[in-house]
Amino acid sequence: MDAAVLRRRPVRTRLRRHLPPAPGLTATIIAFGRHRRAAALLLLPYAAWVAYAAALNLDLWLDNA
Repeated sequence: MDAAVLRRRPVRTRLRRHLPPAPGLTATIIAFGRHRRAAALLLLPYAAWVAYAAALNLDLWLDNA
């Protein structure tokens, strides 16, 4: 990825983009799990990706602080 792309937005902004979906995603996984377990399990890779992206951005933010 081009370094200019990474400099366009502060890391805080990128971090804030990953945190708001977490409660909604958790609620969706729980609701889907009540209806059909397979549907909830299919959302787990997405939840893992959101957590990974948030952790990566947090690490970048803390390293640059």
